Amino acid sequence: MVADLIKFIGRKLDEYYEIKCSAENILKLDSSTEEKYSCHLIFLLENAAFKNNIHIGNFLRTIMQPAILLTKNKDAMDPQNINSVGRCYKTTIDLSTYLENDSLVKDVCQNLKLNSYKISEKGTSEENPDLSFLIVNGKQGEKQLFVDLGVYTKNRNFRLYMSSKAGRTVILNIAEDNKFVPKPVNNSCKDQQYFLSSLICNVRFSDCLKILSCDNQEHAREPSLYLEDKISRSCLAPIEGCHCSPYPEIDNFVHTLIKKENVQGGIRRWNYF
Repeated sequence: MVADLIKFIGRKLDEYYEIKCSAENILKLDSSTEEKYSCHLIFLLENAAFKNNIHIGNFLRTIMQPAILLTKNKDAMDPQNINSVGRCYKTTIDLSTYLENDSLVKDVCQNLKLNSYKISEKGTSEENPDLSFLIVNGKQGEKQLFVDLGVYTKNRNFRLYMSSKAGRTVILNIAEDNKFVPKPVNNSCKDQQYFLSSLICNVRFSDCLKILSCDNQEHAREPSLYLEDKISRSCLAPIEGCHCSPYPEIDNFVHTLIKKENVQGGIRRWNYF
């Protein structure tokens, strides 16, 4: 099931953003117990990252909307109706699921250049994908989504590699079928390399870095003219300036960090994006 999920997301990343992704790009962590299956997927995309955690959630809700609708419609679970459900894209639904899948790529907060790749109304060879494999039974026997979409909120701290939840002894460890291998770094052990690869945090900006974004679903399904307008406006240069930014509290905090003895540093330039 996880392998099918990885393939499905990989196809959608290629379809919407022209980003290639395979199992070798995904760090798979596991903290399952006898009572609960828990798999964490971290997509380490080459030269690409989502703008923030909210955009990741929007992307997943968009591509998984047919499966979400299946969990809300008992009649739709009939295999004869699955394809027709695949045509429906209407609402955003928050689900608290029994299974966990803290997944996807790293947040970007410090880029100096915005390369925005928006979801568009692209055609697809899978116009009506069968996503019934993403539906599982919850504790009470109810139909639930295999992926926990509740983790993609603004203020979210993701679990660390080798950590355990409060009062628990099961740690988040490398899954047996993990295919991702971190690049070797001098003077660092393999555990450290996996730990650094697993961090959900800012990434270094480079000229070739693509910033992926996805507005909420209501906007994603509106007419193409509206999408084209949002795309053109999203490509405008970020707001920037010198010395004082529009946020004096942040400026004051930065000043406390760049002071050494009697020498006070200053802010030369700021960017808002």
